[in-house]
Amino acid sequence: VFILFGALFLFLYRDLLMYFWVDPGELRELIAAIGWRGPRVLIIVNIAQIIVAPIPGYGVYLAAGFLYGWFWGGVWGSAGLLVGGMLAMWVGRNWGRPLVQRIIGAETLDRWEQVAHSDSMLVWGVILLSPIGDAPFLLAGLSKVSFRKIFILPIVTRIPASFAAASVGSGAVHLEWWPLADIGMGMAAHKALVSRDQDGITARIFATPQQ
Repeated sequence: VFILFGALFLFLYRDLLMYFWVDPGELRELIAAIGWRGPRVLIIVNIAQIIVAPIPGYGVYLAAGFLYGWFWGGVWGSAGLLVGGMLAMWVGRNWGRPLVQRIIGAETLDRWEQVAHSDSMLVWGVILLSPIGDAPFLLAGLSKVSFRKIFILPIVTRIPASFAAASVGSGAVHLEWWPLADIGMGMAAHKALVSRDQDGITARIFATPQQ
Protein backbone atom coordinates (compact mmCIF):
# COMPACT_ATOMS: atom_id res chain seq x y z
CA VAL A 1 0.00 0.00 0.00
CA PHE A 2 2.69 2.46 0.99
CA ILE A 3 4.80 1.60 -2.05
CA LEU A 4 1.78 2.44 -4.20
CA PHE A 5 1.21 5.64 -2.22
CA GLY A 6 4.84 6.63 -2.70
CA ALA A 7 4.64 5.89 -6.41
CA LEU A 8 1.47 7.98 -6.71
CA PHE A 9 3.13 10.84 -4.82
CA LEU A 10 6.16 10.76 -7.12
CA PHE A 11 3.95 10.62 -10.21
CA LEU A 12 1.71 13.52 -9.15
CA TYR A 13 4.63 15.76 -8.14
CA ARG A 14 7.29 14.51 -10.57
CA ASP A 15 7.67 17.86 -12.36
CA LEU A 16 7.85 19.79 -9.10
CA LEU A 17 10.47 17.43 -7.66
CA MET A 18 12.55 17.76 -10.81
CA TYR A 19 12.47 21.52 -10.37
CA PHE A 20 13.63 21.11 -6.74
CA TRP A 21 16.65 19.04 -7.57
CA VAL A 22 17.54 19.98 -11.18
CA ASP A 23 16.76 23.65 -11.75
CA PRO A 24 15.20 25.40 -8.72
CA GLY A 25 16.01 28.79 -10.22
CA GLU A 26 13.73 28.10 -13.18
CA LEU A 27 10.86 27.30 -10.84
CA ARG A 28 11.38 30.55 -8.93
CA GLU A 29 11.44 32.48 -12.21
CA LEU A 30 8.18 30.83 -13.24
CA ILE A 31 6.51 31.79 -9.97
CA ALA A 32 7.91 35.33 -10.20
CA ALA A 33 6.28 35.61 -13.65
CA ILE A 34 2.96 34.48 -12.16
CA GLY A 35 3.29 37.24 -9.56
CA TRP A 36 0.49 37.81 -7.06
CA ARG A 37 -1.44 34.90 -8.55
CA GLY A 38 1.15 32.43 -7.24
CA PRO A 39 -0.34 31.96 -3.74
CA ARG A 40 -3.81 31.65 -5.25
CA VAL A 41 -2.57 28.92 -7.58
CA LEU A 42 -1.07 27.02 -4.63
CA ILE A 43 -4.30 27.32 -2.65
CA ILE A 44 -6.39 26.14 -5.60
CA VAL A 45 -4.07 23.17 -6.21
CA ASN A 46 -4.31 22.22 -2.54
CA ILE A 47 -8.10 22.51 -2.58
CA ALA A 48 -8.30 20.36 -5.70
CA GLN A 49 -6.11 17.58 -4.33
CA ILE A 50 -8.17 17.47 -1.11
CA ILE A 51 -11.49 17.10 -2.95
CA VAL A 52 -10.55 15.17 -6.08
CA ALA A 53 -7.70 12.98 -4.80
CA PRO A 54 -7.78 13.15 -0.99
CA ILE A 55 -4.15 12.22 -0.32
CA PRO A 56 -1.87 14.14 2.07
CA GLY A 57 -0.82 17.42 0.47
CA TYR A 58 2.81 17.34 1.62
CA GLY A 59 4.01 18.08 -1.90
CA VAL A 60 1.98 21.28 -1.95
CA TYR A 61 3.35 22.34 1.45
CA LEU A 62 6.93 21.58 0.40
CA ALA A 63 6.42 23.66 -2.73
CA ALA A 64 4.86 26.50 -0.74
CA GLY A 65 7.84 26.57 1.62
CA PHE A 66 10.31 26.41 -1.24
CA LEU A 67 8.67 29.31 -3.05
CA TYR A 68 7.60 31.59 -0.20
CA GLY A 69 9.61 30.58 2.84
CA TRP A 70 8.54 28.65 5.92
CA PHE A 71 6.14 31.31 7.26
CA TRP A 72 4.20 32.42 4.19
CA GLY A 73 4.51 28.95 2.71
CA GLY A 74 2.89 27.59 5.85
CA VAL A 75 0.20 30.27 5.72
CA TRP A 76 -0.74 29.57 2.08
CA GLY A 77 -0.61 25.81 2.63
CA SER A 78 -2.80 26.08 5.71
CA ALA A 79 -5.26 28.35 3.90
CA GLY A 80 -5.67 25.77 1.15
CA LEU A 81 -6.07 23.02 3.74
CA LEU A 82 -8.84 24.80 5.64
CA VAL A 83 -10.75 25.99 2.58
CA GLY A 84 -10.34 22.65 0.82
CA GLY A 85 -11.42 20.78 3.93
CA MET A 86 -14.58 22.82 4.26
CA LEU A 87 -15.41 22.41 0.57
CA ALA A 88 -14.79 18.65 0.75
CA MET A 89 -17.11 18.43 3.76
CA TRP A 90 -19.74 20.45 1.87
CA VAL A 91 -19.42 18.09 -1.10
CA GLY A 92 -19.94 15.06 1.14
CA ARG A 93 -22.92 16.62 2.89
CA ASN A 94 -24.66 17.76 -0.28
CA TRP A 95 -23.78 14.97 -2.71
CA GLY A 96 -23.91 12.08 -0.29
CA ARG A 97 -22.44 8.62 0.13
CA PRO A 98 -22.24 7.50 -3.54
CA LEU A 99 -19.90 10.33 -4.53
CA VAL A 100 -17.78 10.01 -1.38
CA GLN A 101 -17.40 6.28 -2.04
CA ARG A 102 -16.24 6.95 -5.59
CA ILE A 103 -13.61 9.41 -4.35
CA ILE A 104 -12.15 7.60 -1.32
CA GLY A 105 -13.04 3.99 -2.17
CA ALA A 106 -15.53 1.53 -0.73
CA GLU A 107 -13.01 -0.10 1.64
CA THR A 108 -12.02 3.14 3.33
CA LEU A 109 -15.62 4.27 3.57
CA ASP A 110 -16.81 0.96 5.05
CA ARG A 111 -13.99 0.95 7.60
CA TRP A 112 -14.51 4.49 8.88
CA GLU A 113 -18.15 5.30 8.20
CA GLN A 114 -19.47 3.94 11.50
CA VAL A 115 -16.92 5.96 13.48
CA ALA A 116 -17.73 9.04 11.44
CA HIS A 117 -21.29 9.13 12.78
CA SER A 118 -19.92 10.61 16.00
CA ASP A 119 -19.90 14.37 16.58
CA SER A 120 -17.25 14.16 19.33
CA MET A 121 -14.29 16.53 19.03
CA LEU A 122 -12.02 13.80 20.41
CA VAL A 123 -13.18 11.22 17.89
CA TRP A 124 -12.78 13.58 14.95
CA GLY A 125 -9.38 14.65 16.21
CA VAL A 126 -8.29 11.00 16.05
CA ILE A 127 -9.84 10.55 12.60
CA LEU A 128 -8.02 13.61 11.27
CA LEU A 129 -4.75 12.10 12.49
CA SER A 130 -5.49 8.72 10.89
CA PRO A 131 -3.50 7.48 7.85
CA ILE A 132 -6.25 8.07 5.27
CA GLY A 133 -5.07 11.38 3.85
CA ASP A 134 -7.72 14.07 3.55
CA ALA A 135 -10.62 11.59 3.35
CA PRO A 136 -11.85 12.60 6.86
CA PHE A 137 -13.17 15.87 5.43
CA LEU A 138 -15.40 13.97 3.00
CA LEU A 139 -16.42 11.55 5.77
CA ALA A 140 -17.38 14.51 7.94
CA GLY A 141 -19.88 15.52 5.27
CA LEU A 142 -21.71 12.24 5.84
CA SER A 143 -21.95 12.79 9.59
CA LYS A 144 -23.76 15.22 11.87
CA VAL A 145 -20.59 16.91 13.08
CA SER A 146 -20.65 20.68 12.62
CA PHE A 147 -18.58 22.64 10.13
CA ARG A 148 -17.27 24.70 13.04
CA LYS A 149 -15.69 21.66 14.72
CA ILE A 150 -14.08 20.41 11.53
CA PHE A 151 -12.73 23.90 10.84
CA ILE A 152 -11.20 24.20 14.33
CA LEU A 153 -9.69 20.71 14.66
CA PRO A 154 -7.20 20.91 11.72
CA ILE A 155 -5.69 23.99 13.35
CA VAL A 156 -4.40 21.60 16.02
CA THR A 157 -4.05 18.33 14.09
CA ARG A 158 -2.96 19.35 10.57
CA ILE A 159 -1.65 22.91 10.37
CA PRO A 160 1.50 22.27 12.46
CA ALA A 161 2.45 19.59 9.93
CA SER A 162 1.89 22.00 7.03
CA PHE A 163 4.27 24.51 8.63
CA ALA A 164 6.79 21.73 9.29
CA ALA A 165 6.64 20.64 5.64
CA ALA A 166 6.94 24.26 4.50
CA SER A 167 10.03 24.60 6.71
CA VAL A 168 11.58 21.57 5.03
CA GLY A 169 10.63 22.94 1.63
CA SER A 170 12.15 26.32 2.36
CA GLY A 171 15.55 24.67 2.70
CA ALA A 172 15.01 21.72 0.40
CA VAL A 173 17.67 22.70 -2.11
CA HIS A 174 20.30 22.52 0.65
CA LEU A 175 19.32 19.07 1.96
CA GLU A 176 20.97 15.82 0.97
CA TRP A 177 18.74 12.97 -0.16
CA TRP A 178 19.23 10.87 2.97
CA PRO A 179 17.52 13.18 5.54
CA LEU A 180 14.45 13.34 3.30
CA ALA A 181 14.56 9.56 2.89
CA ASP A 182 14.69 9.14 6.69
CA ILE A 183 11.69 11.43 7.11
CA GLY A 184 9.76 9.58 4.42
CA MET A 185 10.53 6.16 5.90
CA GLY A 186 9.57 7.36 9.36
CA MET A 187 6.22 8.65 8.11
CA ALA A 188 5.60 5.42 6.20
CA ALA A 189 6.43 3.33 9.28
CA HIS A 190 4.07 5.37 11.43
CA LYS A 191 1.26 5.01 8.93
CA ALA A 192 1.93 1.28 8.60
CA LEU A 193 1.75 0.73 12.35
CA VAL A 194 -1.47 2.71 12.65
CA SER A 195 -3.02 0.97 9.65
CA ARG A 196 -2.11 -2.46 11.02
CA ASP A 197 -4.16 -1.80 14.16
CA GLN A 198 -6.86 0.31 12.50
CA ASP A 199 -9.66 -1.96 13.67
CA GLY A 200 -8.36 -1.79 17.23
CA ILE A 201 -8.16 1.97 17.02
CA THR A 202 -11.76 2.27 15.84
CA ALA A 203 -12.87 -0.07 18.61
CA ARG A 204 -11.13 2.08 21.21
CA ILE A 205 -12.72 5.18 19.73
CA PHE A 206 -16.17 3.66 20.24
CA ALA A 207 -15.23 2.90 23.85
CA THR A 208 -14.39 6.57 24.40
CA PRO A 209 -17.14 8.61 26.13
CA GLN A 210 -18.85 10.82 23.56
CA GLN A 211 -19.12 14.57 24.03
